[in-house]
Amino acid sequence: MPAEPAGKHADVVCVFGRRGSGKSTFVKSRIKAVPRVVVFDPMGEYPGRACNTLADVAAGLNAARGKPKLALAYRPPVNREAEALHHLCEMLIRHQAGYQNGRHRDGVLLVVEEADQGFPSAALPSHLTGMKAAILRGRHAGISILAVSQRPALVSATLRSNAAAWIVFALADHVDYQVVRQKGGPAALAAVQTLPSFSYVRLADGTVTAGTVGGKRAKSF
Repeated sequence: MPAEPAGKHADVVCVFGRRGSGKSTFVKSRIKAVPRVVVFDPMGEYPGRACNTLADVAAGLNAARGKPKLALAYRPPVNREAEALHHLCEMLIRHQAGYQNGRHRDGVLLVVEEADQGFPSAALPSHLTGMKAAILRGRHAGISILAVSQRPALVSATLRSNAAAWIVFALADHVDYQVVRQKGGPAALAAVQTLPSFSYVRLADGTVTAGTVGGKRAKSF
C-alpha cells in the first residue's frame, strides 16, 4: 500500500474505525518517523510535549521555529473541542506563513483525534472556520492532516469529501456502513463489513485496497 502523508506532502487523510479495531496502532505507526507533528488530543493519548492551553501550543511552535523536530500534543478544554480546533488551525496557518512565501520548506502534520468532536457533521457557528481553512488551503502552507474518528458519519462532510484517502477499519454502526458505501460503492461496503481487527481497507481514487497492521501497539512519537 502506498505510504500515507507524513508531513512531506500536504494532504488530507481520514482514519475511521470502532474502538479496538487497530486505527490507533495504524496512526501511531505512521507518525513515528514524521519530524514535525502536532496532535489535537482530546483523550490525552499522545505524550509528546504536553500542551494544555493554546498559549502552550504557541510557545511550542515558536520554540521549534526553524528546527527540524516538532512534537506537540494539545489537549483541548472539554466540551470546547470545535472552538479549540478552530484556533489551533488558525495558529498553525500563521506559523506556516514562511512556507507559503518560500522562506522555508518545513511541512507539519496535524493529527486530529476524535475528529467528530473537533469538526463534527453538525453545523458549527459561522466564525469557526479554522479547520475548514486548513483542509481547503493547508497544502499551500505545508500542512498535512490525518483525521481520526470512530464514526465517519459524525465527521464533517467537508473533511470527508476533501480527503485524498480513507483508511477504514471495522465499524460498528449501520449508518457508518452507508457512508462507506457512498464513498467507495458496494465493493468497499462488502470489504469493510467483513474486516477483522487490525485489518483495514483504503479508499482512494475510486479504488479499494486491503491492508493490515501489526498486533503490537506502535510506539508513540
